[in-house]
Parts: sequence; structure tokens; C-alpha cells
Amino acid sequence: DIHSSAFNQAWAIYDLSFPIDERRTFDAQQATMKNPNYQMFAVCEGKHVQGMLGAWNLSGFTFIEYFAISEDLRGQGIGTKTMEAFLADKNRAVLEVEPDSERVIEFWKKNGFVMNPHSYVQPAYDEGKNAVALSIMSRPAVLDQKDFGNTRLQLHTQVYGLLEALQ
Repeated sequence: DIHSSAFNQAWAIYDLSFPIDERRTFDAQQATMKNPNYQMFAVCEGKHVQGMLGAWNLSGFTFIEYFAISEDLRGQGIGTKTMEAFLADKNRAVLEVEPDSERVIEFWKKNGFVMNPHSYVQPAYDEGKNAVALSIMSRPAVLDQKDFGNTRLQLHTQVYGLLEALQ
């Protein structure tokens, strides 16, 4: 519920945690939340919001689009505990990561993700924002070229709304 206190706290964490080229506007997020394949969660301890998670249920895998723990709570195991619970019933998961974010990459490796060698660019979220060269991490294994192509196609068309994914 975008009118709830939990959403507003989760949105504040989101807004502080991701570069502008890697995040949606509030209006775009509102529209995305209407998509039945998308879910946004507030990570809570009681009524205190500790983080946020945005994920897509796509064909054959879950795409973790956003995951952030409040900066003042990082390093306390909250993220790992949250991911263990979230991924418990997921066979395959994929996410994008900045290739030079060593701490973030190590977090995902500890949670069972591996780096993929394939070149990948996140399309611009909207006009005025830039496309971003990112890396794809996947769980439980590296994607072969065919799976990577399918993953990229779904991300570009379903998540980023491109009519045609770049081949």
C-alpha cells in the first residue's frame, strides 16, 4: 500500500540506496506495483522497517530488482536472513549488480549467487536517465548463452518495458 507508513519508509531506503539511473520515479513505481508479476516488500522487525525488496516472478526465474537494508543496519545479518527466507522456495534467481561493487558482490556470493561472464546493459528506466553497464549474477549456477539470452529478453521486455530486446 503506497499510502502506508511501511511503504514510505521502504521508499526512503530505496531512494537513498540506488543511483538515480538505476531506480524508478515514484509514479513509475506506483505503476509497476500494479503488475501481477511484481512484488515489493518492506523488511520489518515489528513495525520498524529495516529494508526493502522488489522482485519479479518471470518465466523460469525470480528477478531481484531491488534489495536494500537501511544503511545504519547493514552488517548485522538482516540481509542474509531476509534472503534466506525469500529464496527458500525459489529454484532460480537473477539480479543485476554494478561490476565494481565488491562488497555487494560478496554479499550475493555468500547467498549462493555466481557472476555471469556475459555482457549486459540495463536499459534506461525513462527519458533523462542513462542505460547502465551492469553484471548479471544468478543462482544456483552460471547461465549458459541460451539462458542468458532468454533472461535478458524477459528483463528488457517485462521489467524495462522495451517492445523489443536488443539482440
